[in-house]
This record gives sequence, structure tokens and C-alpha cells, in this order.
Amino acid sequence: MKSVERTEIDGHTYEVTQYGSRTADKILFRLIKVLGPGVSQIGGDKSKEQSLVDGIGGLLSALNPEDLEWLRDQMIACTKVIRITEKGSEAPTPLSAMYDEHFKGRTSARMRLLVFALRVNFADFLDASALRSFVAAALAKVGGSNSISRSNATGSSGDSQHPNESETVS
Repeated sequence: MKSVERTEIDGHTYEVTQYGSRTADKILFRLIKVLGPGVSQIGGDKSKEQSLVDGIGGLLSALNPEDLEWLRDQMIACTKVIRITEKGSEAPTPLSAMYDEHFKGRTSARMRLLVFALRVNFADFLDASALRSFVAAALAKVGGSNSISRSNATGSSGDSQHPNESETVS
């Protein structure tokens, strides 16, 4: 069952739904290619929270603009903004429907939400020191580039599409 977590950033409530395993695997494989040098930041003698912060920091520092755009689009697809109506009920709205206007001039809030969405979807990976050797071995085998490729392909067999949008991962 997919987990749904909420956070409040600058007075706005966001709800992030975890991707299904197949989609998360596709995203994670691309992130592993980018993480490369940042993998050494994961785990060690640090606290679980510090390891997670360092892992996400390593990822973000390794991203080029195209990688960041691709990753942002993946995290937008699993996020809703929870607005409260005049009657006091919740009105979840896909973030994709309002992203540009909602975050205009709010760079810090955008980055904090991106980090939160990464944590919801990949915290167990980013804070697990045992996976450092796995990632290093995987990188050695694939030897691929240090960039996330973009694609407009949609959907995947055997994995339901995300509840907010059609899939954007190839």
C-alpha cells in the first residue's frame, strides 16, 4: 500500500504519495547514476537524519539543470496542495495544475518540498549505509553517464499510474 505523508511549508499543506515500486525503481535507477560521488555521503557513523540530509545534499549538488527539471517533474506528479475551502473542507489539488504560479518567488519552499518528496519516496534508500556498496557496484557495472535522460514516454506495464497524473518516467 502506498504511503501518503503531509508537510507544511510556509503556511501551505502538501500531500506526497509514494510511487509504486516499478515507477520508484525507474526514478531511483536514474538517481543512482547522478548520485555517484554523493554515495559516500550516505550512512557511516552519522545519525539517520544527518545521513539522509547528506544523501539528498549529495544528490542535489550533482544535478545539472536538466536533471533537476526531470526530478522536479517526477516529484510534482506525486504531490497535491491541500487547500481549505470556505466551508472548511479540504480541497486537494494536484501541484502540477498550479506549480508555476504557486511557487513564483518561493525558491526555498520549492527546494524544501522537493527534499520532502524525495524523503517520502526514497528515505529508506538514502539513509541506509549498507546500500553504499550496492550503489558503487551498480555504478561500476553500468558505467553510464552522470546525467538523467529525459523522455516523454508515459505509463509502464504492471504498475498503475500515479493518482495525480500520468507517469512521466520512461
